[in-house]
Amino acid sequence: MSVPKKRSPKTSILLIMLNLVSCKVSMKTFLRLIAIVLLACSIQSYGQKQGNIWYFGQFAGIDFNTDPPTALTGKMSTTEGCATIADVNGNLLFYSDGTSVWDKSHTIMSNGLDLGGHSSSTQSAVVIGKPGNPNIYIIFTISILRTGDGLKYSEVDMTLNGGLGNVNTVKNVDIVKSTCEKITVIQHKNERDFWVVTQLYGATENKFQTYLFTKNGISSTPVVTNLGDKIFGNSIHSIGYLKGSSDGKKLVSANTNKGTVELFDFNNATGEISNLVTLTGYTDDKPYGVEFSPNNKLLYVSETSRRANVYQYDITSGNKTTIASSRVTVGSFSNFLGALQLAPNKKIYLAIYNISSLAVIEQPNNKGIACSFKKDGMNLAGPKSFLGLPTFHNAIVEPVPDLKITGLCFDDLTEFELTSNVAFNSVKWDFGDPASTSNSSVAHKPSHKFTDSGWFHITTIVTYPTLKDTIQDSVYIYKLPKLELGNDTSLCTGETLFLKLDKPDLDFTWQDNSTLDNFSVISSGLYWVEYSAYECSNSDSILVDFYESPEVSLGNDTFMCEGEEFILLTESKNAKTFKWQDNSTLDQLKVSSGGTYIVTAFNTACEASDTIEIKEYKVPKLELGKDTALCIGDTLKLQIDPLGNPVLWNDGSTSSSIVARGAGIYKVTVKADLCSVSDSITIIENRSPDFDLSKDTILCIGKTKILEATCLGGIYFWNDGSTDSILEVSQPGTYWVSATNNCDSKSDTVTIKEVDCTCYLKMANAFTPNHDNLNETFSPTYISCQFREYHFQVYSLWGEQLFSSRNQFDKWDGTYKGKIAQNGTYVYVLNYIDQDGIQKSLKGTVTLLR
Repeated sequence: MSVPKKRSPKTSILLIMLNLVSCKVSMKTFLRLIAIVLLACSIQSYGQKQGNIWYFGQFAGIDFNTDPPTALTGKMSTTEGCATIADVNGNLLFYSDGTSVWDKSHTIMSNGLDLGGHSSSTQSAVVIGKPGNPNIYIIFTISILRTGDGLKYSEVDMTLNGGLGNVNTVKNVDIVKSTCEKITVIQHKNERDFWVVTQLYGATENKFQTYLFTKNGISSTPVVTNLGDKIFGNSIHSIGYLKGSSDGKKLVSANTNKGTVELFDFNNATGEISNLVTLTGYTDDKPYGVEFSPNNKLLYVSETSRRANVYQYDITSGNKTTIASSRVTVGSFSNFLGALQLAPNKKIYLAIYNISSLAVIEQPNNKGIACSFKKDGMNLAGPKSFLGLPTFHNAIVEPVPDLKITGLCFDDLTEFELTSNVAFNSVKWDFGDPASTSNSSVAHKPSHKFTDSGWFHITTIVTYPTLKDTIQDSVYIYKLPKLELGNDTSLCTGETLFLKLDKPDLDFTWQDNSTLDNFSVISSGLYWVEYSAYECSNSDSILVDFYESPEVSLGNDTFMCEGEEFILLTESKNAKTFKWQDNSTLDQLKVSSGGTYIVTAFNTACEASDTIEIKEYKVPKLELGKDTALCIGDTLKLQIDPLGNPVLWNDGSTSSSIVARGAGIYKVTVKADLCSVSDSITIIENRSPDFDLSKDTILCIGKTKILEATCLGGIYFWNDGSTDSILEVSQPGTYWVSATNNCDSKSDTVTIKEVDCTCYLKMANAFTPNHDNLNETFSPTYISCQFREYHFQVYSLWGEQLFSSRNQFDKWDGTYKGKIAQNGTYVYVLNYIDQDGIQKSLKGTVTLLR
């Protein structure tokens, strides 16, 4: 069954006039070559390229009119701030470090000295074209804090000096004093005028001042916003970049040494700043460069520290916590980092101090490491970068529409979408399909069904408020061949179904993500393949059912030793019945001899067999006899017949016999081929009877006593006729026993007297500890008493414990804590467990007299 399927959309390829028809290459190779070449090239006409030339650092420069950009060499050496401006065709007009102005011949203009900026000011200068006058350019300058010059502007008239331009009489016009080294210019919503934004310096100031610049000049009354950090104290606090987003809706300020980056909303219709989001957590508190991604969804921040990083933030939420938690480190350096600047090629470039290259963020619209950060992205060919890159107004990077084309299969509807970060007025499409009745459209997102397969050239004319762009693209509409895997089928496990498509010009993706043009099926399931070429894909599937064949295994070939028996077990799966070579039908077989054994397993439709070869090795029969006992000094000869095979006793002997001398375990092992056989005998040492019924003793009335005459292997006879090794007696008298074993015999006698063992215990009612050696201590007095546990305590009449002992021999001497106790009456408590395990207690009083 065949199911058409659309692939994910890809960016359309751009038109280049190619002629590969005569090349002898496959269709697949042809399409790939065309796609690679056309994706790399673009024929577009743009109206503005004023940011295409950069000069910065130590004589460094870049020309963005070429792809890739070309390294240039200039005459300017500046530590930080600088500005460059080109004409609408990308030709250099002039550049400046904020104090001097060089024309396109790299000569300082005759009136181009002593402008109000400074080469060590973060954003020493920025250039804009004066609204309404294409020949006049405005250089806004901002100096370092200690000069007190603040924000000024000067005019360059390009009609002077034979078209090379010169600073005219409008020079160093004051705008505001006591500013930080920060300036940014944001295009007005009317796309004609500009907002000039700076930040004031001072302990009482947290002000941003925004000035409107029109064809009539700078406004005298700024829009004032009191928001964010107060920048004061050390002058180094005044450094760090201030930038506006390309859509004019965001503003960001890096406060170096304050350790903060402040993100604001900006109203490009009113100049108002609002909605502060403060970001922190920078190395050595030194954020420096800032830049927005071309789509204005991401913010990048660089640090100027010996351990410096580049961070990326997702700012789409507008929420401080969410933005801060989105931070990703996309680059790390052991060097000072400087400015971040969006270039005409939609990449962001990073200045690295005293290095002859720039880092580049290749895909700044992509989140995380997908932004493709390259440390050595742009070689400067000798000149060096310092901390600054040219400062431009926010809209200097010309709008490049994003043209997306999806649905490139014949008979599919092809959809077109044009997006731009700058609003456009209208768009007109020509689909290059004259055979169609609807070959053009003015919709922003049109669709078109092409009349045939092959190449079609698309022309898109985009009209902006101030310019018109023509984009010429091409698409290849592909007609995909129909492939089939065949009818659904079934077979048995163990068999293989080979699915072959034999179409090398197509790309294939099977259900397991393999990509060959064939697939081997060995199990049940739905198998499908998606085949594609260019922007088209199709698929087919086949359902394969397998009857499960039984699986049976007897294991690897093995061996057995003569005289052994074991059960040969089958390991099986999906088997219902079995059959052995002797026609037995159990799932196991008792094996007592070597040979070849075969089992076949069956289920409803299939069978499977396995064979095992068992080799039998002959071994000698060993018999050391039963375990026995030897009297001290006796020996026993242990003898075997090894039939000529190696012998090893556990004492290391290798002869066929040994003499056992004394107790122990005697083991012999004989190895025959791969078999070994062992036997062992345990011999114990039997001593002459040696026991003692003990000395004559006593027996408490009503008690019993155990007499023991144990010896190894003994035979016993007591005077009362008992024959056990022990005798329990309960009466007084004389007892004797005779014990005999295979080594000797012995007799012993004991006499037992009966006595009264009753425990008699009493307590005195007074004692006199006066050192006359009479009645000096107090304790229980007892006769025939034995204690398992004993605890004797004495208390005052108020319950204070004066004496405590668990030793039955300890006595109270009438003192407490080393001092003599007063005469009087005291309470005693005796708790004990007697020899029969009975718990008892005795309490009373005693009088102490001195």
